[in-house]
Amino acid sequence: MLDTSEGAVILHINSNSEASKDTGRIFVSDSSGYKYTQSLVDNVRSTQGECEFDKVVSLQGVYMANVVVPKDGSSSYTKAAEKNEQDVEREAADGAEVDKKHGRGGKKNGKPAKEERTIRTVVSFDKGAAWSFLKPPRVDSLGKPYPCAGRAAEECSLHLHGTTSWDFYAPFYSIETAVGLIMGTGNVGNTLRFEPEETNTFLSRDGGLTWMEAHKGAFIYEFGDHGGLIVMADDLKKTTEVLFTWNEGQSWYDFKVSKTPFEVDNIITEPNVTATTFVMFGTREEGEGVLYYMKFDSLQFPACRGAWAADSVSSDYETWTPTDGVSTEMCVLGQQVTYTRRKRTSQCWNGEKFERPIVQKRCACTQMNFACEIGFVRTLGSQECVFGGHDMMPVRFTPTSCSKTWQTLAYRKVPGDQCEGGWAPQQIEVPCPPTFTTEGSAKWMLVIVLVGGLAAIYHSKSQQGGKGPTAALSWEVTANSRFTLSNPITPILDGFRGLHRMATGGNVGFDNYGGLAYKKVQGNDFDLDAMGAGGEESLTDFIDEAEHDDFAPRVYDGSDEKKPEREQSSVSGGARQATSAVPTLQAPPAVGKTFDMAGGDDEELL
Repeated sequence: MLDTSEGAVILHINSNSEASKDTGRIFVSDSSGYKYTQSLVDNVRSTQGECEFDKVVSLQGVYMANVVVPKDGSSSYTKAAEKNEQDVEREAADGAEVDKKHGRGGKKNGKPAKEERTIRTVVSFDKGAAWSFLKPPRVDSLGKPYPCAGRAAEECSLHLHGTTSWDFYAPFYSIETAVGLIMGTGNVGNTLRFEPEETNTFLSRDGGLTWMEAHKGAFIYEFGDHGGLIVMADDLKKTTEVLFTWNEGQSWYDFKVSKTPFEVDNIITEPNVTATTFVMFGTREEGEGVLYYMKFDSLQFPACRGAWAADSVSSDYETWTPTDGVSTEMCVLGQQVTYTRRKRTSQCWNGEKFERPIVQKRCACTQMNFACEIGFVRTLGSQECVFGGHDMMPVRFTPTSCSKTWQTLAYRKVPGDQCEGGWAPQQIEVPCPPTFTTEGSAKWMLVIVLVGGLAAIYHSKSQQGGKGPTAALSWEVTANSRFTLSNPITPILDGFRGLHRMATGGNVGFDNYGGLAYKKVQGNDFDLDAMGAGGEESLTDFIDEAEHDDFAPRVYDGSDEKKPEREQSSVSGGARQATSAVPTLQAPPAVGKTFDMAGGDDEELL
C-alpha cells in the first residue's frame, strides 16, 4: 500500500508471471476504495518490497515513479539481474578494485552495480491517471546545452534515482513546507545511469514540471526555512565542505567545516523543515564518527515582509500557481491553487512561524481530470483510455447477456478532483467476453452444475438428520461423478465438496480438522485484571532484561583533562578537538552571484 492520503488507495502489486520480485503494477482505487484501475506497469521494486514511487508531499495529486522498460517484449528481468550479479562476481575474481561507499548511518563495501535494466522516471500531475517523462534542463550547471532539442522524450529526458538506490544515491525528495521544491540525483539521457561520473544533482521549483541542474556530482541534501534555504554535501567522496543556497539554486555558496576530510552520511533538520539549523553527521578515518551543528542564523538575514501583498514591489513574496503544463487554466485536480512564496531575489528568512497564504478556484473539467475506468489503460504520455482486454475486465462488471459488443464508460473522475462542468465522458463499445465452450455445451454444463449442487445439499441434510444409507449413496454418486464426467467438471465438484464441509460445520482449509468449529467470545476474554498481580508481572517481565544492557556512554564534561592520560576516558575526535575546526559563517555579498540559465561564461560558479 503506497499512499492513502488523497481520498484514494494506491497499491503496488507484484504480478509478473515468472514471480519476479523486481517490478510490479500500480493500481489506484475509486473514491470508495472498491474499484481499482491499472495506473502504471513495470514499477521498480526491490526484493524487500521497497517501491520507487513517491508523492510530492507539498502538492496535491503529483507523484513520481521509476519504471522498467521491457526488453524484447518481456516483462520479467530475472535473467538480467542474475547476469548483473555474475558480472560483479567476475570483476571481484579478476581483482578489480571495489570502491568503498557509505550507506545511510553506516558503511557498505561495494559500488553501484552495472544496471542491466532500462529504467526511466515518470511523473503524474493527476494522481496517477496519466504519466509522462520528466522534461530535461535546457543547459547544465556550467551553462552547456543538453543535446535534447528536437528529440523524443523516450530518447532524452531526465531520470532520477529512487528509494532502492538509497545506499548509493539520494532519492528524489520533497517536503510539505517547501511548496513546489523537489531535489534528486540522476542524469539526462534515454535511461537512468548508475556510474558516479554520469550522476548529477537536480532541482525543480515548480513541482516537477521543469528542472535545472543544481550541481555537478551526487549530493545529499536537506531543505530549511520553508524551502528558503537548501544545504547539501558531496555524497560520493570524502569532503571538508558544505554547500548552501538561499535563492533556490540561483547561486551556491560553500564553506569549510573541517580540516579533516570525512564521508557524509546525512544532513537533517527539525521535522517541519522550517528552521535554519542543521545537523550533519558522517565518518572519518577508521570509522570514527563526527557530527557538525550548522546554524545559518549567523548570516544575519532580516525577516521577510509583505506576505499578504505578494507580487508588489515592496513585498519579499510572489504568487505561484502549479500546473501540469497542459491545462490552459493552470489547473491541477480541477483546482487553480495559488501559493505565496518568497522571491528568489529577496535575501531574507521566512521564519519558523511563517504561514503561507493559499487561494483556490475551481476549474472546468477536461479529459485530464479523468482516469481510466476499470478494464481500460493509458500509454505513457497519452490521455486516451483504450480497452486493455478481457483479462483486465472482471466478469462481475460485464453484462450477463451479450451479443458481439456492449457499451460502457472508459473514464471515471479522479478521486478528489474538484472540476465542474466542461468535458464529460461518453460510453464506448467494447467486444463481448469470449465464451469457453459452445452454446450447447454451456447448457449441459449448467445442468451438471445444478445436479451436483443439489446432490451436495442433499448430502448435507442427510448428515444432519436423514437416513444413513441414503446419505452415503448421495455422496457416492457425487464422488464417482469425478471419474465419469469430463475434466472441466472436476474443479466444480471440488468446490461443492468445500461447500459440503462448510455445511457440516467444518472450517474451509482445515481438511484434517473437519469437526473443529469456532465459538463466540464470552464476556471480556481479554480482561487482564483477572490475572491478578501476577498478570502485571508477566506483562513486564521483559523489562528486567534491561538490567543486562550496556551502560550508556559517558558525556564528555572536560573533567578528564585533569587526570593522567592513561586514565582519561575521552576518545580522539572529542568535543574540544571538533569545535576548534568549526568556523563562523560569513554573510554572502549584498548582491549574490546569479546563474544564467541561458548559458554564458560565468566563471564564478562553484
